[in-house]
Amino acid sequence: VRLGLRLVVDAAATAESAAAAREIALVKGQVWAFNHVIDRIVPKSEQGRVPELNPTLLIEVVSGIDVDNEKTSRVRYLANLTVRFNKTAVRRLLREANIPFAETAGNPLLVVPVYRAAGTVQLWDSENTWLKSWQALPPVDGLLPLIVPKGDAEDTSVISPEQALNGDDRRLRAIAERYKAKGVVLAVATLRRDYASNSTVLEVALSRFGSAEGDSTSVFSIAAEPNMTTDDLLATGAQRSRDELVEGWKQEHLIQFGERRSLIAVVPLSGLAAWIELRKRVSSIASVEKVELLSLSLDQATVQFTYFGDESQLALALAEQHMELTQGSVSWQLRLQAANQQRSTQPVSPP
Repeated sequence: VRLGLRLVVDAAATAESAAAAREIALVKGQVWAFNHVIDRIVPKSEQGRVPELNPTLLIEVVSGIDVDNEKTSRVRYLANLTVRFNKTAVRRLLREANIPFAETAGNPLLVVPVYRAAGTVQLWDSENTWLKSWQALPPVDGLLPLIVPKGDAEDTSVISPEQALNGDDRRLRAIAERYKAKGVVLAVATLRRDYASNSTVLEVALSRFGSAEGDSTSVFSIAAEPNMTTDDLLATGAQRSRDELVEGWKQEHLIQFGERRSLIAVVPLSGLAAWIELRKRVSSIASVEKVELLSLSLDQATVQFTYFGDESQLALALAEQHMELTQGSVSWQLRLQAANQQRSTQPVSPP
């Protein structure tokens, strides 16, 4: 769910009357939906500074609601609530509070969970509890979609644990293509015993391959708490891994409103339809304030972007919309690439 689109939530409340319960439920549903959007776009370290919604702010940020499947009793109310947000009002609220946020949605990445324990290297093995921990994670609606493989016979035939650990580019691309992902996150978990503290430690390395942002690796470790089982430790590690990837994405794509810049680029075009497609893709990028057409011929256009942040952030945001920005010898060049099939937006409900 992105700003300006709709969010479907469950609304429920109990009060002295059905009418009072309905009023409470509708407000609670809108507040929950707003908090969900904030969790999606604002780094967790900054979420505590987001202004609390009051009736006035609620009217500003919510552009409309639809109510379906209403059920009432004498004192209880249940319904499905569709909340639509005013993206301009939400951006203004965060900007005025000096709260950084990101809106650039990433292309899907496939997580390949390799587990090293007791001298073994496991990937598709039935006893790979690291893979099972990833598969057991609850669904999440974030800016960075992460796909967990099935671990079936076809996966086994595409890539082995050794090929994954060695970063075999051809095999990694093959497994990504099977799941229509644009890159791979190799999540390597290593279980070891720390004899100094007499505890079990899980070491995790997250390596990203093939995405528009380039290859990168991050590492962290978790020490088991007293009475924590290995399964619990792995589940904690999988949850933290996903959080680190999603939060890292937000940090990479934070909109820097204090840095307004402009850039002129030449865009090869095959006709008017290509120009319309370019405008459509750029309009979904929050860091781009406006795009102006400076000149247009049969085979190319010259455009000026006014945007927030720096050139590398702009290039990343454009890449996620299947556009490649490069600096030529004379001017910047922007090329449209074939876009993948758009991801569907799934309704979500509060836990």
